[in-house]
Amino acid sequence: MDEKELQAFSQLLDSKLSPFHRKLDQLDIRLSNLERQLNTLSGTTGEIHQDTSRMKEQLDILYSWVDEMELRIKALEQLT
Repeated sequence: MDEKELQAFSQLLDSKLSPFHRKLDQLDIRLSNLERQLNTLSGTTGEIHQDTSRMKEQLDILYSWVDEMELRIKALEQLT
């Protein structure tokens, strides 16, 4: 192949591969967007987990308080 044929072949290859490069660029952008969304979701999931843990702790305290009140009521009932 001489220089002219090589250049023509290279241009032909570029024209055939160009749509694939564009598609890969689009997929790369979509992947980046998905990664950003996943990171946001992961952060949100962490916040939900923390909130759930705090709520469980508060529920445990509330259940303990209710148990204590039940014991006090029973003790008062026995006094009367």
